[in-house]
Amino acid sequence: SRHASDVWAIHGDAVRPLGGGFRLAVRGDALWERITSASLGDHGRGQISVAVLPGWRCGAWELTVGGAVEGFSDDRPAWLPAAGVAWTPVEGHRVFASYSESVRQPSYTEYNYNNPTSLGNQGLVRQQTRTTELGWRGSWGHTAGGVTAFAECGRNVVDWARLQAADTFYRAINLNTVDSYGLTADAM
Repeated sequence: SRHASDVWAIHGDAVRPLGGGFRLAVRGDALWERITSASLGDHGRGQISVAVLPGWRCGAWELTVGGAVEGFSDDRPAWLPAAGVAWTPVEGHRVFASYSESVRQPSYTEYNYNNPTSLGNQGLVRQQTRTTELGWRGSWGHTAGGVTAFAECGRNVVDWARLQAADTFYRAINLNTVDSYGLTADAM
Protein backbone atom coordinates (compact mmCIF):
# COMPACT_ATOMS: atom_id res chain seq x y z
CA SER A 1 0.00 0.00 0.00
CA ARG A 2 1.85 3.04 -1.27
CA HIS A 3 0.14 6.43 -1.13
CA ALA A 4 0.98 10.05 -1.87
CA SER A 5 -1.05 12.45 0.24
CA ASP A 6 -1.11 16.25 0.08
CA VAL A 7 -2.92 18.35 2.67
CA TRP A 8 -3.24 22.12 2.44
CA ALA A 9 -4.67 24.02 5.40
CA ILE A 10 -5.08 27.59 6.55
CA HIS A 11 -6.28 28.84 9.93
CA GLY A 12 -7.13 32.24 11.34
CA ASP A 13 -8.66 33.45 14.56
CA ALA A 14 -9.33 36.72 16.34
CA VAL A 15 -10.85 37.89 19.62
CA ARG A 16 -12.36 41.36 19.74
CA PRO A 17 -13.54 43.09 22.93
CA LEU A 18 -16.94 44.72 22.41
CA GLY A 19 -17.26 46.61 25.71
CA GLY A 20 -19.43 45.97 28.73
CA GLY A 21 -17.72 42.64 29.39
CA PHE A 22 -18.67 41.29 25.94
CA ARG A 23 -16.20 39.84 23.44
CA LEU A 24 -16.42 38.08 20.11
CA ALA A 25 -14.13 35.21 19.14
CA VAL A 26 -14.08 34.11 15.49
CA ARG A 27 -12.12 31.22 14.02
CA GLY A 28 -11.85 30.03 10.44
CA ASP A 29 -10.25 26.94 8.93
CA ALA A 30 -9.99 25.67 5.38
CA LEU A 31 -8.50 22.34 4.35
CA TRP A 32 -7.95 20.56 1.04
CA GLU A 33 -6.65 17.00 0.91
CA ARG A 34 -5.67 14.92 -2.08
CA ILE A 35 -4.53 11.31 -2.17
CA THR A 36 -3.00 9.40 -5.04
CA SER A 37 -2.86 5.68 -4.40
CA ALA A 38 -2.70 2.51 -6.46
CA SER A 39 -4.75 0.66 -3.80
CA LEU A 40 -7.07 3.40 -2.48
CA GLY A 41 -7.62 5.34 -5.72
CA ASP A 42 -7.18 9.02 -6.50
CA HIS A 43 -9.38 11.32 -4.42
CA GLY A 44 -9.66 14.92 -3.30
CA ARG A 45 -11.98 16.78 -0.96
CA GLY A 46 -12.25 20.08 0.84
CA GLN A 47 -13.60 21.33 4.13
CA ILE A 48 -14.24 24.83 5.47
CA SER A 49 -15.23 25.79 9.00
CA VAL A 50 -16.27 29.09 10.58
CA ALA A 51 -16.80 29.33 14.34
CA VAL A 52 -18.39 32.30 16.09
CA LEU A 53 -18.17 32.31 19.89
CA PRO A 54 -19.57 35.39 21.59
CA GLY A 55 -18.69 35.65 25.26
CA TRP A 56 -19.56 37.72 28.30
CA ARG A 57 -17.57 38.26 31.49
CA CYS A 58 -19.13 39.56 34.70
CA GLY A 59 -16.89 39.57 37.76
CA ALA A 60 -15.56 36.05 38.35
CA TRP A 61 -17.95 34.50 35.79
CA GLU A 62 -17.49 34.00 32.04
CA LEU A 63 -20.11 32.64 29.64
CA THR A 64 -19.54 31.60 26.01
CA VAL A 65 -22.29 30.40 23.66
CA GLY A 66 -21.98 29.88 19.91
CA GLY A 67 -20.82 27.26 17.51
CA ALA A 68 -19.38 26.44 14.14
CA VAL A 69 -20.62 25.68 10.66
CA GLU A 70 -18.60 23.15 8.68
CA GLY A 71 -18.99 22.75 4.95
CA PHE A 72 -17.68 19.81 2.93
CA SER A 73 -17.10 19.45 -0.79
CA ASP A 74 -18.59 15.93 -0.74
CA ASP A 75 -21.06 15.94 2.18
CA ARG A 76 -23.84 18.05 3.68
CA PRO A 77 -22.93 20.94 6.03
CA ALA A 78 -22.89 20.52 9.81
CA TRP A 79 -23.95 22.93 12.56
CA LEU A 80 -21.85 22.31 15.68
CA PRO A 81 -23.06 24.11 18.83
CA ALA A 82 -20.68 24.95 21.68
CA ALA A 83 -21.18 26.49 25.11
CA GLY A 84 -19.13 27.00 28.21
CA VAL A 85 -19.19 28.62 31.61
CA ALA A 86 -16.19 29.36 33.83
CA TRP A 87 -15.83 30.67 37.36
CA THR A 88 -12.59 32.11 38.76
CA PRO A 89 -13.11 32.16 42.55
CA VAL A 90 -9.54 33.36 43.22
CA GLU A 91 -6.67 34.33 40.95
CA GLY A 92 -4.94 31.31 39.45
CA HIS A 93 -7.89 28.92 39.90
CA ARG A 94 -10.68 28.28 37.41
CA VAL A 95 -13.67 25.92 37.51
CA PHE A 96 -15.32 25.27 34.16
CA ALA A 97 -18.01 23.31 32.32
CA SER A 98 -18.33 23.00 28.54
CA TYR A 99 -20.33 21.31 25.80
CA SER A 100 -19.25 20.90 22.17
CA GLU A 101 -20.06 18.86 19.08
CA SER A 102 -17.81 17.68 16.26
CA VAL A 103 -17.95 15.62 13.06
CA ARG A 104 -15.33 13.54 11.26
CA GLN A 105 -15.50 12.17 7.74
CA PRO A 106 -14.15 8.66 7.24
CA SER A 107 -10.61 8.46 5.87
CA TYR A 108 -9.91 7.14 2.40
CA THR A 109 -8.39 4.06 4.05
CA GLU A 110 -11.67 3.45 5.91
CA TYR A 111 -13.56 3.89 2.63
CA ASN A 112 -11.33 1.99 0.19
CA TYR A 113 -8.75 -0.29 1.87
CA ASN A 114 -8.75 -3.84 0.53
CA ASN A 115 -6.24 -6.47 1.55
CA PRO A 116 -6.48 -10.04 2.91
CA THR A 117 -7.07 -8.84 6.50
CA SER A 118 -9.02 -5.57 6.08
CA LEU A 119 -11.84 -4.31 3.87
CA GLY A 120 -12.93 -0.68 3.57
CA ASN A 121 -16.53 0.38 3.19
CA GLN A 122 -17.80 3.02 0.74
CA GLY A 123 -21.10 3.11 2.65
CA LEU A 124 -19.67 4.71 5.80
CA VAL A 125 -21.26 7.93 7.06
CA ARG A 126 -19.49 10.63 9.03
CA GLN A 127 -18.90 10.27 12.74
CA GLN A 128 -20.64 12.70 15.15
CA THR A 129 -19.46 13.35 18.70
CA ARG A 130 -20.96 15.28 21.64
CA THR A 131 -18.59 16.09 24.49
CA THR A 132 -19.32 17.49 27.96
CA GLU A 133 -16.50 18.47 30.33
CA LEU A 134 -16.36 19.63 33.95
CA GLY A 135 -13.05 20.58 35.47
CA TRP A 136 -10.68 22.72 37.48
CA ARG A 137 -7.36 24.32 36.45
CA GLY A 138 -5.08 26.05 38.87
CA SER A 139 -1.60 26.97 39.92
CA TRP A 140 0.18 27.15 43.22
CA GLY A 141 3.78 28.14 43.62
CA HIS A 142 5.76 26.79 40.66
CA THR A 143 3.20 24.06 39.92
CA ALA A 144 0.18 24.22 37.60
CA GLY A 145 -2.32 21.54 36.77
CA GLY A 146 -5.89 20.46 36.65
CA VAL A 147 -8.51 17.76 36.73
CA THR A 148 -11.19 17.29 34.06
CA ALA A 149 -14.08 14.82 34.00
CA PHE A 150 -15.62 14.15 30.59
CA ALA A 151 -18.52 12.34 28.98
CA GLU A 152 -18.47 11.74 25.23
CA CYS A 153 -21.25 10.28 23.11
CA GLY A 154 -20.26 9.21 19.61
CA ARG A 155 -22.74 8.24 16.88
CA ASN A 156 -21.75 6.41 13.72
CA VAL A 157 -18.26 5.94 15.16
CA VAL A 158 -15.99 4.44 12.52
CA ASP A 159 -14.13 1.31 13.62
CA TRP A 160 -12.72 -1.93 12.23
CA ALA A 161 -14.53 -5.09 13.35
CA ARG A 162 -15.02 -8.74 12.48
CA LEU A 163 -18.74 -9.04 11.77
CA GLN A 164 -18.95 -12.82 12.16
CA ALA A 165 -16.96 -15.08 14.50
CA ALA A 166 -15.66 -17.01 11.48
CA ASP A 167 -14.51 -13.88 9.59
CA THR A 168 -10.80 -13.76 8.80
CA PHE A 169 -10.80 -10.05 7.95
CA TYR A 170 -11.80 -6.76 9.56
CA ARG A 171 -14.39 -4.53 7.89
CA ALA A 172 -14.73 -0.76 8.36
CA ILE A 173 -18.15 -0.12 9.94
CA ASN A 174 -20.18 2.59 11.66
CA LEU A 175 -20.94 1.66 15.26
CA ASN A 176 -24.35 2.96 16.40
CA THR A 177 -23.18 4.66 19.60
CA VAL A 178 -20.05 4.66 21.69
CA ASP A 179 -20.23 6.32 25.11
CA SER A 180 -16.99 7.19 26.89
CA TYR A 181 -16.50 8.59 30.37
CA GLY A 182 -13.27 9.47 32.02
CA LEU A 183 -11.10 11.65 34.17
CA THR A 184 -7.84 13.34 33.22
CA ALA A 185 -5.35 14.98 35.54
CA ASP A 186 -2.04 16.73 34.98
CA ALA A 187 0.53 18.75 36.89
CA MET A 188 3.67 20.54 35.72
